[in-house]
Amino acid sequence: GQAVSQLRQSLGTVYEYVQRGPDGVSWLCFMGGLATFALGVLGFVDIFSAMFDPLYYLINAYQMLFGLATCIIEAPKEWVHQNEKLQRAQGFIFEFA
Repeated sequence: GQAVSQLRQSLGTVYEYVQRGPDGVSWLCFMGGLATFALGVLGFVDIFSAMFDPLYYLINAYQMLFGLATCIIEAPKEWVHQNEKLQRAQGFIFEFA
């Protein structure tokens, strides 16, 4: 039904981005980094996990950091050219990572 239709539409969108080549794949990586960052934030906001399971809390902080780094690295070129802070952040990551 409707779920199958939505799945086909989503897969079609992913296929379209892959067909665009490096720019399309870069956009998919950016979205993956954004999802990783968002999931890390959701786990990081849970303060009780810091008290009862500090390793889980640390892993979420790590996940947030690398999700953000992925977003910075894979940001669309137009955004990088328009934003000086993003240019500096990319330069820092490219130089020191």
